[in-house]
Amino acid sequence: MFLDRKGFDVKPEMVNERIVLSACALYDCDHIEQKHCANLKRAGERLKEVSGIDTQDWSLQKVATALMVICWPEYETELGDPEEMFTVDELSKFEDDAREYDGKFIKSRVMRMHYELVCAHEARASHRVQLASLVTKAKEAYEEDHKTRAESLKSIA
Repeated sequence: MFLDRKGFDVKPEMVNERIVLSACALYDCDHIEQKHCANLKRAGERLKEVSGIDTQDWSLQKVATALMVICWPEYETELGDPEEMFTVDELSKFEDDAREYDGKFIKSRVMRMHYELVCAHEARASHRVQLASLVTKAKEAYEEDHKTRAESLKSIA
């Protein structure tokens, strides 16, 4: 079950409409990352070809930020501070090799991917918090309902 894979221990009978909607929103965030994964992996390969920077262990957000630094140096990135994400040498290579990247990336797509990943990153964080709260409430209601039923059965017997 999707909720189990995301670390939420919830029984199917506890799931309500609000949990489903929040889980769907979380799924959509995952889908956005999956949608851009192949393109960002290829972009990482180009970074290695042009600048000699190995991006194999980088997150998708870090690759997207590198592309923003290269394609849109005048914009502030929203996925993290490049000066904290990259070494001084990496930032220097991005700047020095900027012209060599001309034609290798479509700038509008880089901007769109970055924007979508920012939105997914922010939404994922808020939906995880919301989902945790909803699951906690559902567990409490489930346990209270079971307690009430058990007491009712005892009083009948």
